[in-house]
Amino acid sequence: MRKIDEQSGLGIEGITLRITKEGATEFEDVITGKNGIVERNLEPGHYQITEINAPGYVLTDEVFHIELKAGSDAELVIKNRKKPTLKLTKLCSVTKQPLKATFQFQVKNGPDLGTYTTDPETGELLLDDLEYYNDPLVLEITEVRGPDHYLITEEKREVTIRWGENKAIEWENTPENPILIYKR
Repeated sequence: MRKIDEQSGLGIEGITLRITKEGATEFEDVITGKNGIVERNLEPGHYQITEINAPGYVLTDEVFHIELKAGSDAELVIKNRKKPTLKLTKLCSVTKQPLKATFQFQVKNGPDLGTYTTDPETGELLLDDLEYYNDPLVLEITEVRGPDHYLITEEKREVTIRWGENKAIEWENTPENPILIYKR
């Protein structure tokens, strides 16, 4: 068996698959190794393969079937879609320095994903392992708490992410009363 990334075609390490011989109650859980490969010597017969855990990928509920015959090899290739990620960086519009702020994330016409705060040192927050509801995934982002002494952004922003995409956006805030000093 081999698990591959649907976009890149490369093998995926660390995926848990369950192998069950048809008609049996016993099963074996296996984890894909390097290049997404699992090799097992099994008795001839019909087997069902299900995905149990797929970190960073969309978990499929499809049941795969394979027939093993005595004296011959069989191969099953299963494709997975990588979950998208979003990196938001909060910056001062004047100095471009990182800022701390809190944002609400929601799937457009879908579930609320929660409230997240940027790291005060880097101004960044990372939403990885996003559940994928449709293609493309459209997120609505609202700033719910801005940095002290900065104007909060009132409007909602929409960000469109396709499966497997690593999207990065910047979000700037303007100081309430900026004083700029230029040395010449």
